[in-house]
Amino acid sequence: MNNTPSIFGLTFGWGAIFSLAGTIMTTVLGGGVLGVWLSKRAENRKVDLDGDATLRADMRTQMEGMKQEIARLSLRDEEKGRRMTIAETRISQQDSQIGQLRFLLKLMNSELERVSPGNAIAREVRILMEALQEQATTSTNAEETGIMADVMSKLCVTKGPDE
Repeated sequence: MNNTPSIFGLTFGWGAIFSLAGTIMTTVLGGGVLGVWLSKRAENRKVDLDGDATLRADMRTQMEGMKQEIARLSLRDEEKGRRMTIAETRISQQDSQIGQLRFLLKLMNSELERVSPGNAIAREVRILMEALQEQATTSTNAEETGIMADVMSKLCVTKGPDE
């Protein structure tokens, strides 16, 4: 019998030799792979960081472009709003002027009919004003039509000379 210690059934001498050989192989092969990985890791990390920086720069550029586009659209909307306000003001002023002119025309026509009852010109003006009023009220909404019809009916009332 042999009293020498053994590892995995091998005598200690052979086990030590194989262990040493395995350690050397692992160190050489593993160190080579590890060394290459470590040396390339810095380059790979730099590429990754450069790619991230490029992506962030591209995203910032796109965001700036979007902000500028939004600013242009906001200015366009503000300009449209300003022009609409001006147009609404002008329309309101024109409506007021048209209403005043209609009132004056009705007033003059009623005065002409009062001074000269049965006057042919006054009758023609009244008929023409009623026709114009019908055309004007068909193009407006119901609420405006009701108010305008009420005002016009009050204005169109012609009274005889003795009333």
